[in-house]
Amino acid sequence: MVRAQSKDELLASSQNHWEKLWNLIDELDERTKNAHFEFNLAEKKEKHWARDKNIRDVIAHLYEWHLLLLNFVEKNSKGERIPFLPHPYNWKNYGEMNDQFQIKHQNTSLTDLKKEIFQTHQRLMTLIKSF
Repeated sequence: MVRAQSKDELLASSQNHWEKLWNLIDELDERTKNAHFEFNLAEKKEKHWARDKNIRDVIAHLYEWHLLLLNFVEKNSKGERIPFLPHPYNWKNYGEMNDQFQIKHQNTSLTDLKKEIFQTHQRLMTLIKSF
């Protein structure tokens, strides 16, 4: 993937990939959208292969990272200096935070998450435009 070299390229690339993601998801029937992933976990070393069990888990993960970024920029732009990752997490243990995101959204439907993540996506696109 080519790295964006300007704000316009970043916006266009972000929107293009966003649309591709949702086109793929929207093409699936409801049973497939809610089915559990089947990976050969013996070959997969990274924790997310075992943690993210369906599309909802992946979208919940992305949604929560949207919120992290929005909170980080909002607070820091108002002069409240906060780290990107909330306490007690850091770049060595943030996997535990991701586990909590997955647990938090076990009772959230994909439909509800879709509504929420579309809002955070729009907020992020507006944020990028503001810089």
